[in-house]
Amino acid sequence: MTAGRSTESHRDARLAVSEPLYHFGVVRGAGSADLQAFQKSVYEARYGSMPDDGRDAAAHLLVARDRAGKVVASLRVLTNENRPFSFDAVLDLSRVAGLGQAPAEIGRWCVDPNLRDVSGAQGLHFGLMKFVFLFAAARGVSDYVICIYPELERFYRGMYFEDSGQGFDHPDWGSVRLFSMSLQRVTQRFRQSGTTLGKFILAAPGTNFSLSGA
Repeated sequence: MTAGRSTESHRDARLAVSEPLYHFGVVRGAGSADLQAFQKSVYEARYGSMPDDGRDAAAHLLVARDRAGKVVASLRVLTNENRPFSFDAVLDLSRVAGLGQAPAEIGRWCVDPNLRDVSGAQGLHFGLMKFVFLFAAARGVSDYVICIYPELERFYRGMYFEDSGQGFDHPDWGSVRLFSMSLQRVTQRFRQSGTTLGKFILAAPGTNFSLSGA
């Protein structure tokens, strides 16, 4: 091997190591066939089915793919200007205290079953959380609201959501509670706390975060 080739190989190796494990992007509507298949498989494995509420065409999908391009996580966001939310027919959102003027419904939080352990896939979970904040800033979202089952409360509290005090029967999901997250309050907490997650979310995004579809 020549010296030139050796230097090139070392440079390629460094680039491979520094390349992010995950790339995050935004899709409008239902998304690609592989994304739809991913969501369906996650929901069918956990709940038996994924109801179609007819709101996908108005939604944004936040998607994470690994280096090979495989979908490993996704979630759906309905912004305030694209209402109704999935629960608007049964819950008056004005009853939730402290919400800003531009809430967005976030849901269908799907993660590859092999990557659900945060300690083993921190880059994915931290990256998805950062992307949620980046999307909110790009779209002017003041708060996120989400309908959750009781067994998921601990997870979403760990993601800085708070119980809104509203429990109800969702048209598709049955008995749920509405949790909310104030982007302004959580951002302030990150600035004051200096935690690893807070520093990561507040730092300038890398090139693996693309908001071109927002």
